[in-house]
This record gives sequence, C-alpha cells and structure tokens, in this order.
Amino acid sequence: MEDIWRIVGDRFGSMEFNAIAAAVGTSLLTAIVNLTWLCMRSIRRRLRWRTKTFWVNVGPRAADEVTINRANWQELSSSIHGFYVIAARFGTEDYLEKFASDEERAEGRWRLAIKKMPVRFDGKGNASLVLKIPVHKFLGTQFKCFVAVRGDGDEEKLEQRLRNWEALLPRCKHIVDKAEPPEPHPIGRGGPQVHNRLYFLLDTFSTCAVGNRRNNFILENTGDLPPGPLD
Repeated sequence: MEDIWRIVGDRFGSMEFNAIAAAVGTSLLTAIVNLTWLCMRSIRRRLRWRTKTFWVNVGPRAADEVTINRANWQELSSSIHGFYVIAARFGTEDYLEKFASDEERAEGRWRLAIKKMPVRFDGKGNASLVLKIPVHKFLGTQFKCFVAVRGDGDEEKLEQRLRNWEALLPRCKHIVDKAEPPEPHPIGRGGPQVHNRLYFLLDTFSTCAVGNRRNNFILENTGDLPPGPLD
C-alpha cells in the first residue's frame, strides 16, 4: 500500500496528491458513517417490535355444530393449502396519515409478509390456529388471516370448496361471523390473482378500516394469549 501511495505521489505534485488523499479519505469516512448510521437505525427499529404468539380456538361456536377437529382434519386439510396470516403493516392508516413522524411513516410502510398458521389440537381434539406476528411496541400491527383453498386445476371443484369453507368458517369460535362495515361479508374472497383465498377476521382482536375493507389490529399492551385454546 505504501508503494502505491509513493508512486501516486511521484506522478503528481504534493498539492495534487494531498487533495486526492483528502478526497479519498473523506469518501471513505462518509461511507463508514453512513453504513454505521444505517446499521444503528436498523437495530433500533428491530428493538421496537417483537414476534408474539397467539393460540386462537376455531372449534364450534355452538355445542351442536361441527367445525375443525382432530377427527375431520385429514379430510378438511386435503381441500386447502393451509391457513395463513398477512402482517400488513405497522400502525393504522389514520395515525400514519395524520400524526406519525417521518420515521414512523417509514416503519409503517406496507409489509405484506405472509406466514403459515399451523393447526394444533388439544386433548379433546379441538383445533386452534397458532398465530405468530410481529407486534410494534408503539404503532401496533395490522394483520389479516386467510385460508388458501386447493383447486387442483379444476375451477368447478375450487368453487365448490370455496363455498364449503365459506359456510364452515363463520361457525368457528373466534372467527367473525357478521360483516363489519365497510365490508359486505364476514368472509371475503380474494381478487383475480388470489381467487382461491378466503379472508376472515378474528374477534379476539380489534379491527381498523383500510379503504373498503377491515384488518385486525393489535397493540403491544394486548399481551400474549394463553398458550392453548381460548374458551
């Protein structure tokens, strides 16, 4: 390295060499400062949220109904890809638009991270969804659950399965069974690109409006639900 600098110094005069060295040093220092700042900001943001786990009972809402249980799960699961949750964004539209700082708005950008929700059973065979989502300590988190139905390349079969699940989901405990304005139906179908999805809300969490639909919403102080089915 010293030889390189000596050769450069011989090619240029001392003033030119000092100017080049100062420019290179300034660029390196600026790059190091920017990289350090980005790392610190990323770490600070990660400390502002943590992943929380919730068990949501999807057994029957009424005692004489049958929804999802250990006995019928093999048959039901053959018609779906699984249950999923979309961690949509941190914060609500109203807060981010009217009150948030620039940093909070940056944190509240759409995430749309999708994670599968396993189905677990208790000793009685009742089913629960295991929901894991990142919860922001100050802004809270919007999320939406859905079940992805299998079509197996047959649109007629897909439509029949969608109708079956549209009838089953509202009978499940803790799945919202009545429409919440502005949404016209408690179970919503996905758009053309994701037409095999059925979206639903959970009544164990609050909701917030997002245009012409609603998402579930959770704040840090809600706390983890018990590690087992909800009664």
